[in-house]
Amino acid sequence: MKKLMPLLILSLFLCSSAFAGSFSLEILKQESRKALSGNVNIVSESQDDGAASVAYSQGESNFQFTLSSDKQSQMPSEKKITIAGRKAEFFRPMGESSGGLFIPLENNSGSLVVIIMNGMFSDDVVTSDALKKKVEKMDLSLFDK
Repeated sequence: MKKLMPLLILSLFLCSSAFAGSFSLEILKQESRKALSGNVNIVSESQDDGAASVAYSQGESNFQFTLSSDKQSQMPSEKKITIAGRKAEFFRPMGESSGGLFIPLENNSGSLVVIIMNGMFSDDVVTSDALKKKVEKMDLSLFDK
């Protein structure tokens, strides 16, 4: 649990400015699972009027998928990329062993944020390409309203 605390705190931060909207937790779980390979464990899941979120663990890595009505990233962008024809921003929430993508949804309805955090003592670097490959396995159109 100690390793997951930074991920959970960051997740709350990213969702804190969400406002009324409706996102399907079940669709988020279904699509986020497509992005991950192998055995993963659900650590937490939540849904309210303004956001849906699911977190997984796999070995020393943690994954967070959040849908919210946020229309602008709350984190400084390191790199702008394109995923499935959509503009996205890559950011580093906590150093080289972590990475995140902020992906605006169609119709200005909100965003999908995907975060990967490797273990605290990991030397593995999370790249925008690695995150992009994972997210491209998802059907992002299912999140558009």
